[in-house]
Amino acid sequence: MNALVPNSDLNSKTLLPNRLYNAAFYGKPVIVMEKTFLAEQVSKYKLGLIINSFKNLNEIIIDYLNDIKYGEFILGIQDFFQQVLKDNENFRANVIAFLKN
Repeated sequence: MNALVPNSDLNSKTLLPNRLYNAAFYGKPVIVMEKTFLAEQVSKYKLGLIINSFKNLNEIIIDYLNDIKYGEFILGIQDFFQQVLKDNENFRANVIAFLKN
């Protein structure tokens, strides 16, 4: 699955598209551009492939698929969703606290 957004502006550098969550949910590696927050998350949780250009992309994908460590990939997905749940609970708690004040 690809989430190839440019790394040319602030919005593109900081967004986390739904495609990332869908890829992780369905156990599919995601392809992203380097120098973005999305790439940081993909790297941190080992969720896919980070590229810096489209040159030789087919070869890069084949190499990635031949070298993927499936166990690390699955653990990364689990860690990613644990963090998502923590972030959602933190957000919920902060919204409730704000509304109570």
